[in-house]
Amino acid sequence: MTVGTLLAVTASSGLHLRAEPEKAAKSLRVLPTGARVVEAEQQRGTPAEWVRVLADGAQGFVAATFVAPVATVLAAPSRSMSQPIAPDRRSSDPLLLHPTFRAKALAVVDALNAEGIPFRLFEAYRAPSRQAYLYAQGRTRPGDIVTKAVPWASYHQYGLAGDFVLFEDSRWSWDAAGHRRAWWDRLWVIGEENGLEALKRFERPHLQLARLEVGDLQAGRFPSGGDSSWLDNLVWQIEAWAGPERAPPSPGERPALSDA
Repeated sequence: MTVGTLLAVTASSGLHLRAEPEKAAKSLRVLPTGARVVEAEQQRGTPAEWVRVLADGAQGFVAATFVAPVATVLAAPSRSMSQPIAPDRRSSDPLLLHPTFRAKALAVVDALNAEGIPFRLFEAYRAPSRQAYLYAQGRTRPGDIVTKAVPWASYHQYGLAGDFVLFEDSRWSWDAAGHRRAWWDRLWVIGEENGLEALKRFERPHLQLARLEVGDLQAGRFPSGGDSSWLDNLVWQIEAWAGPERAPPSPGERPALSDA
């Protein structure tokens, strides 16, 4: 298995996500059977029987015996398809991201944290309904303008962008004053080193997959290498969209998936 691989929990009674790669370590949560997690970069010295993973925004370790690539197991459908997220709620679940962006996003966070810079993925996939909600802010809804993109004009709706925010003292922080200004500069530099591009001044936390055109995405031309977690959610969002903006065409004959 490699960094960014989508895995599913195969343990029949659930699986502990532990803070350290040992049975006696603190349990961060219990992952249910079929839960999907993403393999993260292994820490030096991690025993082979443990795998470092990202599970719904939390990083920890699971026993390698009880996880397997999604391509080899029957995993539960994504929550977004059974319980749509309300427009005023964000999602930090990386499983709805395209695997290419997902792996790059994980690499960016790991590199920043290794430098002692406390960024986390604040918002991952953003549904078109939430994009409409945010676009209305500062226009037809109170508040300052926070986005220039209408639904389906943002890379977020395709699982190809994320918002990265500082997390200090158990709180999210957008502070860019003093020494923290250099931290945001490092976010952009490390993002670019990993094939991502920043919007910088207007949407400071935003990174998206580089060398893409939103017009191609709106026409249904998506990056190759999608897995079922990403594609099933995207198809559901397209088919459920009822807003005035045109959604991209729903994939008819689906391309080959690469879960493993």
